[in-house]
Amino acid sequence: MVPAKAYLMLTLVVLVYGTILYHHTRWTFWNYRAGRVRLLLTIHSLSGLSEVGLFHLRPFLTIPSPALHTSLALLQALTLLSLVRTLRRGLPLLTRPSYQAGGILRLVLLFLPQPYPSAGLQLVHGFAFTRLFIWMFQTTGVVRGGREVYAFAVFGAGLLVCAGGGRELGLAYAALVGLIAALNRWTTAQLAHDRMHSDFVRALLQVLVFLGFAELETVRLYDSGLLLGQTSSDNQGRSKVSDEMEEDDFCLPEQPQTDDAPEPTEAEGASGLKRMSVLTPPGSPGGVSRKKPALKS
Repeated sequence: MVPAKAYLMLTLVVLVYGTILYHHTRWTFWNYRAGRVRLLLTIHSLSGLSEVGLFHLRPFLTIPSPALHTSLALLQALTLLSLVRTLRRGLPLLTRPSYQAGGILRLVLLFLPQPYPSAGLQLVHGFAFTRLFIWMFQTTGVVRGGREVYAFAVFGAGLLVCAGGGRELGLAYAALVGLIAALNRWTTAQLAHDRMHSDFVRALLQVLVFLGFAELETVRLYDSGLLLGQTSSDNQGRSKVSDEMEEDDFCLPEQPQTDDAPEPTEAEGASGLKRMSVLTPPGSPGGVSRKKPALKS
């Protein structure tokens, strides 16, 4: 006999994730650039949601093999690391290490001996808790500014779900975020000036930048062929790429504003109120904003 708790948890998961997925698909998904980004985001979203769904269906179905869960977890973690590589959402100095730490922990936990459900599965719930923190910060006003709201929501959700897997995992996540942020700064510092490196260090730096373990501008310069002896490494090229740093790879261009837009009324100007949009991460599905993200963050 299936316990009542299993029905309750399955219903809760369907309602929470179904609501977020509905808003994400309707209002946010189509703002992402077609092609690679939408494909990776779709794989990332469906693999994580499938893993959560299969776990809560275990009381009702016979899951054929643990290999299915492992494959879904690998897809979810690897697509996360790929999407966050050039992520501009929030404050990249915090947002990117927060996502990178979650992806690395997922991969590490896959190969540690532990009963299923593993602590790694709880990391998937950061998807829902990020939305909860965004709503809470915007409702209370304790954190102001769309970029700050999103960055702190991502880090807070990661810390919360990791702590739910044990105090040690929560501490490991916080420490890993700091270490990755330091590594990103170190990689960028090594490439900030035309220093002479040994072949080993140059190869190491290329691997780190290729994997995304450098600050955002450094990664984009590398992708544009302006680092480590690649082509077109002149100052003019660097200036052009630096100007393009403001463009978001993950969003469609914003529609131009018309000059005949109505001016705010005196009452509206006095109120000082404005709507805040919920920013959506490429590395994590979801978001409920109807407004297309701006090109500059």
